[in-house]
Amino acid sequence: MLGLPALWLPRSYPGCLQHAPDEHLLAPIAREGLVLATALFHALGNPTPQLPLPVAPLKGA
Repeated sequence: MLGLPALWLPRSYPGCLQHAPDEHLLAPIAREGLVLATALFHALGNPTPQLPLPVAPLKGA
């Protein structure tokens, strides 16, 4: 709706039965997802000259 880019970081697997009455999440998968998200947000918050953040041109500019 907003036209903003998005990034989906799934932290699950098919057998977890998401949103089912017996939904569950395994600790190793949760831990791996947290490490992935932490590293991603750290990289996004600390761009370097070697790895700058991409900048899209403004629409109508």
